Amino acid sequence: AIVTQVTIYGNNFAPTGDGLQVRWGNLGTSIATFINSTTILAPSKLPGPDVLSLSVPLEVSNNGQFNPLVPPQSQWGSHHLFTFYQPYLPPGLSSASPLTSECGIGGKYVKDLRSNAVTEIASQKTMEVTGFNFVPAPHLSCVFHHVGGSNALWGVDEYETFLPAYFERSDLIRCPIPTQIYADDGITMTRIMSITVTNDGITYRYSHTSFTFDGNCLPTSFTTFLFGAVISLVSVLLCFCLLVC
Repeated sequence: AIVTQVTIYGNNFAPTGDGLQVRWGNLGTSIATFINSTTILAPSKLPGPDVLSLSVPLEVSNNGQFNPLVPPQSQWGSHHLFTFYQPYLPPGLSSASPLTSECGIGGKYVKDLRSNAVTEIASQKTMEVTGFNFVPAPHLSCVFHHVGGSNALWGVDEYETFLPAYFERSDLIRCPIPTQIYADDGITMTRIMSITVTNDGITYRYSHTSFTFDGNCLPTSFTTFLFGAVISLVSVLLCFCLLVC
């Protein structure tokens, strides 16, 4: 780990010499360099060598005095956090909730961070994901991936979308839920996707965590076509039987 000189923006900073300090959560304090009333520079404090990633709240004092207690996580705002992470390590997913949603839930639109395609998502619902090495980066994405089922007689239904994640801290993000219409098949009438997370929009770990769309899902076009073909065939056979028999 390398100490980083961090530029901090705010207001009411004062040139008080060694009194101008920054507290890095429970990691300790460092003396800041005054630039102007809205900008200071401060060397970061480092976590232990066994820490993969960590977010800490930043506080600034003009007189070196801080509240004895570091603010609890419930009071943190993502814009007041500094995050330590491993740049060559993809983020890891530990748990996610909820893991189910109905088909057809939408009402909001975002851009896919890889394809730039406009994608519909649930407007009132997100999925909370815990893990490690999440970073408040421009391409922090929740990846929904699906392969399986047929969307026509000649193709396999493959779907992958990179949706912009809402960063909370290094071990917590919230994921948008993409709008889905069709089920994987005409029997279970559900659609199952794997989910994972990427910091850069490219590199990610394969995950065994699955998200299920269950309820109000329509059968695939192939299922509808096949059902119609079966009904037609049965009708023809019945007519033939009536004429012959």
